[in-house]
Amino acid sequence: MISGIPDYVINNYRIVNIGIIIYYLIMNVINILLFKIDKSKAMKNQFRISERRLISLCVFGGGLGGSIGMIAFKNKTGNMKFKIVIPICIIIHCITLGCFIVNQL
Repeated sequence: MISGIPDYVINNYRIVNIGIIIYYLIMNVINILLFKIDKSKAMKNQFRISERRLISLCVFGGGLGGSIGMIAFKNKTGNMKFKIVIPICIIIHCITLGCFIVNQL
């Protein structure tokens, strides 16, 4: 026991924290890869990944990956929708994660 908190409670919080970290890592890696695939398809004049799908992944936790993908592959950088939605998603997820972390302390 640490400061009156049972060990099983602390271990459950660690499991949840690791799960959240893994979730965000997976979402962001997927989004980076999709931005790369979309850019390569655009260069080959092939059917591209829909904007709805790219933005949906940003909304569900892949905002940072979307931002990295936009910058790294120079993809969707001129699209105002992406310039507005992705930063908003990043801010919302940072606030949500911050509140989650503060509530666990």
